[in-house]
Amino acid sequence: MVFRNGFSGIKPVLLRPLLLERPLFCAVKTISEGVSVLKKEMVYRFHPMNGGVVFAPLYRAQELDRIHRALRDSRTWKELRESLPWDDYKSIRRYFDDMGMRRPPLECGFSYEDIPGFCEGLYPDWLQAEMEYYLFGKLLEPFGKSVSTGEGSYLHINRDKLPECVRCLEDNGYTVREGSDLIFY
Repeated sequence: MVFRNGFSGIKPVLLRPLLLERPLFCAVKTISEGVSVLKKEMVYRFHPMNGGVVFAPLYRAQELDRIHRALRDSRTWKELRESLPWDDYKSIRRYFDDMGMRRPPLECGFSYEDIPGFCEGLYPDWLQAEMEYYLFGKLLEPFGKSVSTGEGSYLHINRDKLPECVRCLEDNGYTVREGSDLIFY
């Protein structure tokens, strides 16, 4: 069986739950094109609510930054549609459809509070909770503790452990920089 992306035998969708630094099929495609090998670029920032350190692959932090900025800066549903990644916007539309709710007109005013799950912390993705599932999360486990909340568990790393975490990641081939210019949590 050959899939749309040209791979055969295994569905790439099965690789996504592993939360590698990039989906494996993207890494293979990049290597096969001779463009570059998988970069281990990491950013970190502090969570504004619980104060813990949040590490994320740069590409993932950039994805979340785009979503957060779209939610923060859009004044109408049309602006939101134009600034959100298309798949995210489709998911929001699908939610309204599935709930039997009328979609807001594009010219209607928009507030991030209009997004189902936003105020509950369910959207956009919570990268602090994803850390445990990435390969680098296993490296960081000794520096933090797993904390359970109503929305799930996450790896909480105190600020004072930041230098040790950065050193550990760099010793394992990652490049790490502070990422307060990006919005992700």
